[in-house]
Formats: sequence, C-alpha cells, structure tokens
Amino acid sequence: MRIYTRNGTLYVDLRAEGLGRTSTGLKDTPYNRRIVESEYADYRPAKDFGYFARMYLRNKEIEVKPSSFQKYARIVSSVCAKFGDMPIGDIKVSNLSKWLDSLDVSPKTERDYHTVLRGIFQEAVYDDEITDNPAKKLRKPKLKKPEIEPFTPSEMERIIATADGWFKNLVMLGFYTGMRTGEIAGLKWDDIDFNAKTIHVRRTRRKGMNGDTKTDGSRRIIPILPSLEPALRNQYGLTGLRNGYVFMKDGKPLPDTLRLNESEWKSTLRRAGVPYRRMYNMRHTFIVTMLNSGHYPVMTIAKWVGHTSPQMIFNCYAKHVKSELINADFDPFGDDFGTLLAQSG
Repeated sequence: MRIYTRNGTLYVDLRAEGLGRTSTGLKDTPYNRRIVESEYADYRPAKDFGYFARMYLRNKEIEVKPSSFQKYARIVSSVCAKFGDMPIGDIKVSNLSKWLDSLDVSPKTERDYHTVLRGIFQEAVYDDEITDNPAKKLRKPKLKKPEIEPFTPSEMERIIATADGWFKNLVMLGFYTGMRTGEIAGLKWDDIDFNAKTIHVRRTRRKGMNGDTKTDGSRRIIPILPSLEPALRNQYGLTGLRNGYVFMKDGKPLPDTLRLNESEWKSTLRRAGVPYRRMYNMRHTFIVTMLNSGHYPVMTIAKWVGHTSPQMIFNCYAKHVKSELINADFDPFGDDFGTLLAQSG
C-alpha cells in the first residue's frame, strides 16, 4: 500500500494488493494522513473465488491422473465463469444451490460439481480466508443405481461369432477376463506371459494417454483361461512382432475404446442381432458368468476384476447370481467356447 497526494487530496495505491488506486476524499494534512494510515494499517484485500480455484486445480494436477485432471479442469472452468471474480467470503449456500439447479446435467455430473466446489472452498478454509465451507451444506442429488445388463451366453456367443479379425480377439479378451475397456486399450505384449498363462494389468489408456489403473487394487494378475489363449495367440500374429501394444488400428495404438464403440462395436451387435449395450458390459458378463459357474470364490473373482473386496460384487451382481461353489481350475466358458475361439482365428 502507498499513500500519495494528487491536487492536494490523499490517494491510496493498492495495486500491489491486486487492486487499483482510490481517492480518500481527504485533504493532505498530517492529521488526515494519520487517519488514512490507521484505516489501512491492517488492510488485506479479500481473495476471490478464482484464486482458490486455481490453487485447488494445481493440487489436483499433482494428485490425480491426467484423464481425471481434465474432468476437474472442465468443471473448474465452468464454476469460475460464474463465481471467479467474487470474493470467496461473499458466496453463500443459496448462491451455489441456485446456480447448480440451473445446470442441465445428470445427477452424477452434478455430484462432481459438488466435489469440486467443496474442494475449492476447503482451500479457502485452510488459508483462513473463510471459517466455514458453504459447499458442505449443499444437498446432494440422489443417484439412480445403474442397472447391470450382462449379455446372455447366447448373445455372447453370437457377438464373438460375428466379430471379425483383431476386433474378434479384443472382444474375446473383454468377455473372458472382465478387463475394463481402458485397460484393454493400454495392454502391451510385455504384460502377457504365455508360459505362466497370465495377464498383468498395469495401466489404463484414455484419449491417447496412458495412466495409472483406477485403483491400486486394479493393478492385478489375471489368468489366461483355455478358451482365451487361441485369441491371444492369433492377435500375437498380428501385432506381437512390433513388441508394443496388443491392439492397434491403422498402425497406431488405440487412443481408447470410445471410437471403437461407434466404428466396430455397434456394427457387430447389429449384425449379431443383439440389442445394444456398452462395450463395458463385457466386464459385467464375465463377472456374472464366473459367479454362476459355481466354481470360483467371490474374493477370487473380485481380485481378478480389480476390486479390493467382494462387497462391490455383492452390491452390483447379487440378483444375477444363482450359485457359489469353489473350484479354481474350471473354465466356465466350456469346450464349446474353446472350439469357437479356435475356429475363429
């Protein structure tokens, strides 16, 4: 802060604090100078919402993988367009609630906004700019639990029989391992051990970038079932000598599987006469098939698909489960699927 005179009037220069210059309206006298100095002695300009939003985003860039950071950055940009220039202490719960109600987004996306808002205001709490986090008082929208729709054994067989070439091999991998679609896109030949008959899941791939798996438990080892091995060996003949990614298109690694959903997956389902469901539903199908085989403990299945506990399995798939027995050396897809795979190469 700097006090100066212009035409006999006292001015205060606050540009160093991020503000401008302002007239006090007082004549330049020793007494008035003492008044101005006293009033501004403890002056600390209020920091705006955007200041803490940038702080929040810098921390997130360190904490999360690039694909997640992009989501946070989009939300922060949207929130700052509304509140960025406002002093953060002036923003009330009612301001946030009214704005969130105006958004045309799904309940899940709105919850993401809640998470970001809570994080930004918490940065201001840590910095002693505010004492209370208004975003914590927002009412969260209720989420409708998504319906799990696995493919039936007949539908799975028709999809595999209809798919062509390398995409057939990818589909088999999805149905017979329960790998997430991003994990499939990020799979490399170094991750596959034909001698030990295992697949190491080490990364995920989205929008052309590799990232860490969803959770620490997602880094895992999956057995190569007998029904799957012919497909992997077939794929090795297509891309194995390049010693890179397992699945490639037009000579390049798959950026992710989102484009395949349009270019390959939907077409395959139409030709197979199977109602549309996402590629991700191959994962659901694997889990339900394993559970209904009655030969694998739930904890084993949970580890294979990257869950740290069986609770998620019970919560999501209970209504699809018919039985649960234990036998760790059983291929639930059976000889018919093995024959189908061998013929499909």
